[in-house]
Parts: sequence; C-alpha cells; structure tokens
Amino acid sequence: MTSRRRKLSSLAIVVAFLMGLGTLTWTWTNVRTTSANFGDRETLDRNHLGAGTLDVAVGANTVSFDVIDMAAGDLQDGRLEVTNSGSLPLRYAVSAGSSGGPLAAVIELALWLDDGSTCASQPPATAWFHPTGQTVVALSGTPRALAPGQSEMLCMLGRLPLSAPSSAQGRELALNIVITAEHDLEVSS
Repeated sequence: MTSRRRKLSSLAIVVAFLMGLGTLTWTWTNVRTTSANFGDRETLDRNHLGAGTLDVAVGANTVSFDVIDMAAGDLQDGRLEVTNSGSLPLRYAVSAGSSGGPLAAVIELALWLDDGSTCASQPPATAWFHPTGQTVVALSGTPRALAPGQSEMLCMLGRLPLSAPSSAQGRELALNIVITAEHDLEVSS
C-alpha cells in the first residue's frame, strides 16, 4: 500500500504542480495584457479636398471668319472672346496656323487685344502675320492672365492685299486659331 500511496502522492504533487503552473501562466498572461497602458483616439472627419478646374472657352460674343469671295484689297473682321470658365486662374496664348497652300502666304491676319473700342481701332503693326503652314503665336504679349469668370475680347482682321497674285483666285484657306491655357501658378486662388 505504501507504494500505491507513494504513487498517488506523486501523482497528486504532479497534478498540483501542473495546476499551479497553469494558474501562474494564466495570471502572468492576464497581468501582461491588462497592464495600465491607457490610450485614447480622436477623429476629425470634416476634411474635404478637391481639385479645381481649368477651362478656357470661346465666348458667345465671338465672330469668326466666314468669307469665301474676298477680292484683292478686302478686309474681313472678327472677334474672339476668351473666357475663363474654370475655378482656377489661368494663363493663355493664342496661336494660328493653316495647312498651307497658295493663300497662306498671301492672306494677312492681325490679332490684338481690344482696347475697349469694340475692335474699331487699327491693329498695331506687330499684330500682322501670314498664316503659312507653320503655327505662329498670334497675340503679342502672351501669355495673358485671366481670373476665374473673367473674359477679354480679341480683335481679328483678315486682309487680302491689293498685291494678291492671280493664282489666289478661287482658293480657300482653312485657318485654325488655337487657345492654349495652363493654370497660372503665380496667382494665388
């Protein structure tokens, strides 16, 4: 019986040891995860970011060239209203070009900023150019700045000079006037 009692006693000691070890492990784990590391967190959720728009437009007061029967010495006027329809300030430049052809070297064009006289003034000497096959900057003093919602009027004048050769008869010129705009980084919005 003594041997049996020893075995039971040893078994009881092992069981008690294991139970004690489990309790100690459980206590250590809970003490470690419930230590006094306080924390707090706050969220600011009223933040909004958005990109502005860059939108250069041809205004409603624009009058384009639409004449096919010009005679030598004729003038044709037009107006180009440039509008900043976006939400950002912009800089723009105007260029003009054509596919070339016999009229490109003959027709003379002028493009200038209206001085408030509804394009009745004479264009400055620097405003004239020939719309040959190359694209040229057609407005001196460019790029020009426009604030959001702002517009300005440009005057256009086309002239078939008296010196036009007979080979210009019956010819047409497809003219492209291009407004190129970019965000004006020098103006804070």
